[in-house]
Amino acid sequence: LVTVILTVLLVTLAIPSFIDFIRSNRLATQINHFVTAVNYTRTEAINRNAHITLCVNAGGRCDTNLHWEQGLIVFNDTNGNLQAEQNEHIRLFAPLADGYTLRPNFNVNSRCLLMSCSLRPMSGWYPYS
Repeated sequence: LVTVILTVLLVTLAIPSFIDFIRSNRLATQINHFVTAVNYTRTEAINRNAHITLCVNAGGRCDTNLHWEQGLIVFNDTNGNLQAEQNEHIRLFAPLADGYTLRPNFNVNSRCLLMSCSLRPMSGWYPYS
């Protein structure tokens, strides 16, 4: 009887921390998905020696909202119109898993144009290297 009570007590204490562990790992997976997209875009910019754009994917075109969880598109904007045409696509990234959101906590355009890694906020260029 004492063994059963101790087992129930240990399981009762372990389950909440195990659930937190699972949630933490799921969140880390979603964050890594975005970081992978940014790093891939930066690598393509360096390899191609060109301005490569990362933006929210809306059916193969850039979306102007800031709902980055919808999926991402990486493209080489050869004609400079800041829109992803079919012949400019480099890679599409799938949306984040259901229930996850990804929003910037600062005022930034919905595109991230990378060449040796620079962000394009609403008011101009702010490189970070």
